[in-house]
Amino acid sequence: MKLTLWFGCSTVPVRPGLYERQHKKLGFKVYAKWDGKQWLLGHPSMAVAEKAWIPSKQQTGYMWRGVMK
Repeated sequence: MKLTLWFGCSTVPVRPGLYERQHKKLGFKVYAKWDGKQWLLGHPSMAVAEKAWIPSKQQTGYMWRGVMK
């Protein structure tokens, strides 16, 4: 698995897909899907995060990076 560089909390992805998100202050990481408009519910498991369809309540405050399988 390849990962891109980290992007800041105020930047959103250009393309829909699966990303790794890291909380800016707490440091924990989850995988989350970006649907092109909003973040969907994140999960520690990449497989579970890929199936997400519920919008996340945490749209800001996380850095993110792309995941390339």
